[in-house]
Amino acid sequence: GGLIMMHAENGIAIDVLVEQALAEGRTDPRYHGDVRKVALEAEATHRAIQLARVAGSPLYVVHVSADEAVAEIAAARHKGLPVFGETCP
Repeated sequence: GGLIMMHAENGIAIDVLVEQALAEGRTDPRYHGDVRKVALEAEATHRAIQLARVAGSPLYVVHVSADEAVAEIAAARHKGLPVFGETCP
């Protein structure tokens, strides 16, 4: 298959965390990281890698910001899978 390009987030989990933050009045930008947790980026990266593997397609993950997500990409590449990523601060 063709190259898959994606931004790794778990939208369902983020929606739940956003709802909780709003209910608690945590609306300041400093809470952005509270609803977009590192573990969710890593989970979404792992899930995307597995789906790309099943589909037989290379994967390009954009805007990787979590060390754990980088580790998922590195592990996939170590296994010889065509997985690539770009990082951002």
